[in-house]
Amino acid sequence: MWDDVVYITEGKVVAVGGMGTDTNPFDSLVEIDVDENKWKELPAMPTARYATFSFLMNDKLYVIGKVVHVH
Repeated sequence: MWDDVVYITEGKVVAVGGMGTDTNPFDSLVEIDVDENKWKELPAMPTARYATFSFLMNDKLYVIGKVVHVH
């Protein structure tokens, strides 16, 4: 289950973090090429997060997060 999706550019979307059915947050980033109908995993975020706010600035994706770890 993905939590946040950010449109990047030229038909590419990045799925950012999220939370699984076990309520643990994800550190994953997945790029989806809408035109090619393909996806690829990107390097993981340093911390797992869900319920985030994301934005692109100066070609960098910033993910400002809520939950980093669920007990």
